[in-house]
Amino acid sequence: MVINHIVFIAGYIFYLFVYHKTGQEFIYPVYLAPEVIYSLLAGASFAVSKITKEPFLKIFKNFSISLLPLAFLFLTPVLLKLNIPEPHNFLQRKLELILGASYVLFLTALAGVFIKKVFTGRVFDREHIQEAGLPFIIVGFFFVLYFGLSLWFNYANEPTGDEPAYLLRAHSIVKDKDLDLKNNFDNKDYRIFYSKELAPQTGDIRKDGKIYSYHPFFLSFIMAPFYGTAGRLGVTALMNFTAAALIAMIFIMASAVFADSRTALHAALISGLTMPVLEFINISATDIVNPALLILAYICLRYPLKRYNTSIFYACCAILIWIHLRNLPLVASLALIYAWDNRRDAKKVAMLAVFLLLAAGILAALNYLNYGVIFSSYSSGNQGSIMQNFKPHNLKGTMVMFMDRQTGLIPYAPIYILSFAGIFFLYRENRRVFADMAVLVLPYFIMITSWHDWGSGSSSPRYFMPFIFVFSMLLAAVMRSIRSRTAKIVFTVLSWWSFAIAAVVACVPWFRWDKQPAENWIVAIINRFTGFNPAVILPSYRMEGQAPFYLTAAWLVIIAGLTFYYIVQAGKNPEKRKA
Repeated sequence: MVINHIVFIAGYIFYLFVYHKTGQEFIYPVYLAPEVIYSLLAGASFAVSKITKEPFLKIFKNFSISLLPLAFLFLTPVLLKLNIPEPHNFLQRKLELILGASYVLFLTALAGVFIKKVFTGRVFDREHIQEAGLPFIIVGFFFVLYFGLSLWFNYANEPTGDEPAYLLRAHSIVKDKDLDLKNNFDNKDYRIFYSKELAPQTGDIRKDGKIYSYHPFFLSFIMAPFYGTAGRLGVTALMNFTAAALIAMIFIMASAVFADSRTALHAALISGLTMPVLEFINISATDIVNPALLILAYICLRYPLKRYNTSIFYACCAILIWIHLRNLPLVASLALIYAWDNRRDAKKVAMLAVFLLLAAGILAALNYLNYGVIFSSYSSGNQGSIMQNFKPHNLKGTMVMFMDRQTGLIPYAPIYILSFAGIFFLYRENRRVFADMAVLVLPYFIMITSWHDWGSGSSSPRYFMPFIFVFSMLLAAVMRSIRSRTAKIVFTVLSWWSFAIAAVVACVPWFRWDKQPAENWIVAIINRFTGFNPAVILPSYRMEGQAPFYLTAAWLVIIAGLTFYYIVQAGKNPEKRKA
């Protein structure tokens, strides 16, 4: 419809006029906004026209409704008068947020129209997008969505945490053909992707006048070709594709486990459109790569589809070891499952053991040759003191991972509160997969809840990312158990609540990182504008005195109550499954 385009163009011109009147210098996203928006609109329309075999112009007209949320730009004068929390309460940041939020609303609408057109109704059942083609459609959909979001994320958030270390080493690999970062620090090569001063990290290794990052080097090698092609944006595209592939593999695995493509698709969409996955789609670190490798290894192990499954499984195990030593419990769990499956074939078990020892040996040898140590430290630079960072506080760590208002899974994605009920339903539906998931998760979970640092800085638990697909399986099991209208409504409300939180974080990417000390930006904003402080009902286990016993007890009662309710309702009218 022409009116949709008029709304966008008029809103954009109005935004430009107000922007100019403020006297602020125009930022490059302002110039690129129309080109990016229409490229995404045309690209999505073209893809759907190929999938549904409908004319491109017809789809383009239908998808043009996605432009209507850009009417948000007309509110620019009003929004500029609002006071937002420091350090963001200045004109330039407000103008950035208005444009960014409008852009995210457009992407949200475009994704919604795409999902409705392709993944629902009769189109889903058409032969040319049946199960064989759906994974590719999922990859394409999420790659475009994640790349579109990452254009905003990359502008709003410079590389943070360990990202600069991985990027600078990729730069050194491409430009210098070595791992020594001394000259890169001296020449300030990091200014290509980082505007502030960057110094070597505390744990970095200094040897013979050279500086080596203490982080594992293999990920930087993977990133190097993409960095050499398009800098940080090239690495972002790699992470976007990896995240999209992760969601497609969640669909593949759930389809295999439950023999139910619709449930598998719903579970994949929930995981792909909520936190914590959405937080890490553009992060140049291990957070997205680890779960993609782990689920691929498991699919090859349990649901062989091609002749090269064993080779891919071996490769995934080796890369998991080379990317980060934190993955060792996960690789050990995969090896245990493989050994159990092949317990009558000692040759296969021995071959895997030798291969894993060889992979670890290669890593140790390369570390020694380059750094002078067998395994570089992952304990904030305290060489030889890794074990000192493990503490017997697993119960508190569990609370931090699930319920803490800044790093907890449930506050940022309430739908996962039903994953506890999913444990029961997955056990009932597929005990073999349940046992596999337990073997995969428990050793790693014990390790991360014992660690001295629970991932400060991020919103929602980054250490849950390696097995986020397990939570997807639990949600799929819950969906298949729903029998009552009330249970379906609760599931739907929690899902849309999770989508809404993810949309807020996408609109304001600064919310992806904590409001110091260890606080939640969304909580602070709600408190400022409504006078109600959600902190009174959301505990903080990382800040002393912020998690009173009665509040913890209340949340445990809620979790137990919902779990019990879903289990009980599943026993009623089993022949009338609602979802």
